[in-house]
Amino acid sequence: MTTKDNLAPTAVCENTTVQLGANGTVTVYPADLAADSFDNCSVWSYSPIAKVYTTAKLGNKNLTNTVKDWSGNAATCVSVVMVQAYANLGDSNGRDNEKLPLANNLAALSLYPNPTKGDATLVFQLPTEENFVLRVFDMHGRMVLSREAIGTEGENVLQLEMANAATGVYLIEIQSESLKGQKRLVVQR
Repeated sequence: MTTKDNLAPTAVCENTTVQLGANGTVTVYPADLAADSFDNCSVWSYSPIAKVYTTAKLGNKNLTNTVKDWSGNAATCVSVVMVQAYANLGDSNGRDNEKLPLANNLAALSLYPNPTKGDATLVFQLPTEENFVLRVFDMHGRMVLSREAIGTEGENVLQLEMANAATGVYLIEIQSESLKGQKRLVVQR
């Protein structure tokens, strides 16, 4: 007897407010906005993987998030993304201005060997001890790995076990409490 899953996931989206970085862009990740989505089996992928907003897209923007389960059943929900202009905090009394964290500016993010035929090493810098999340997505937007940990101030080194991963290109995403960065990893056989 074969059982087929015909039930679509329940897509649950949250709204967010983001600020452009000094470079005039900010990246939003639907997997974060639709993280409360659920299914009778499990939610397998989120799309789009990422959405970049620029100075041309200030204000409230609707972002349609699609979540899929293992059987390919899909559901959508809409997040309202309030995109705000870059803000330079501080005062004009000669003190250094404190800048908001920049999206996609995780200090000294490197990934090697790349391409790889097995495992890879991810090295990144954090300004302080803080929580971070590592996520790995395939090019179909499916999250294939998610790991949470506490990083230390300065250099952090993570081993990515990719020896069993299918040949292809993967998006490696690391997000701490204050910074976010991405790298592409090519897995070859």
